[in-house]
Amino acid sequence: SDNNKGEDGHSAGRSTIFFCGNFGLIMLNLAWKGENRALEVLERMVRITMMRGAQSGGVVTYADDGDPTKTIGLRGIRSRVCNGKRTDLSKLVRNATQANEYNAKRSNQQVPIYSGHTRFATSSIASLPGTHPHQWTPARMLPVYDKGSRKVPAAATPANMEIFIC
Repeated sequence: SDNNKGEDGHSAGRSTIFFCGNFGLIMLNLAWKGENRALEVLERMVRITMMRGAQSGGVVTYADDGDPTKTIGLRGIRSRVCNGKRTDLSKLVRNATQANEYNAKRSNQQVPIYSGHTRFATSSIASLPGTHPHQWTPARMLPVYDKGSRKVPAAATPANMEIFIC
């Protein structure tokens, strides 16, 4: 109605707002592990968050770090993409995640965990360096203590650790 128009004839107090979106997934049902259900759910989550105006997005997941001598140790697998003019961000993120974790090894007990972010570039153009998840710390060996154990701290097991921000 005309009641909401300012002196210049434009709507007063109305604006278009774009948001980033965060999402995560923990696959508790290990029976789904080999069926791509996680990727189907991820694709849907990206589709929902990209409706807010997302121009880029990414996911980080974790897999065994490949050292068979250790009982624990994970490596991050990061997938990031920028949306094109006629592309579907949800499919791009899914395909990149699927391709990047193709050779990932997970133990039978390791639950797949995914964390992701879609981004509307408010202060710059959409680009891979500006796309989340960002790696906060590089991979490095740190002592990890088994919380169920009564071992003294000197008995910590070294494990590969890296931190990502979504």
